[in-house]
Amino acid sequence: MGLRESLTVDWKDKTIEYQNKTIYIVDQFKYNGIEYLYGCDIETINNKNLEVVFLVRVRDDLFEHVEDEELFNELLMHVAGKLVSEKIVEVYKEINKK
Repeated sequence: MGLRESLTVDWKDKTIEYQNKTIYIVDQFKYNGIEYLYGCDIETINNKNLEVVFLVRVRDDLFEHVEDEELFNELLMHVAGKLVSEKIVEVYKEINKK
């Protein structure tokens, strides 16, 4: 008997088709032990109504979007904090180069 290994796909910076939309995956992360994809509809990137989505994998080839408003807001805060932290580190490194 062999061990079953979980295949991890790096979805970050890739696009996927979801509900007849092309979703650009901005980030992939775990929150409370569940893996999520944070993405946006590429058709809305350059306008004021950016449409974002959090997807969770149901099966290897099937995703569902987060519909629960409270969970959606928690995930949004998580991603925002992470992205702000990354930007601060980037700026700090740039300042130290000078």
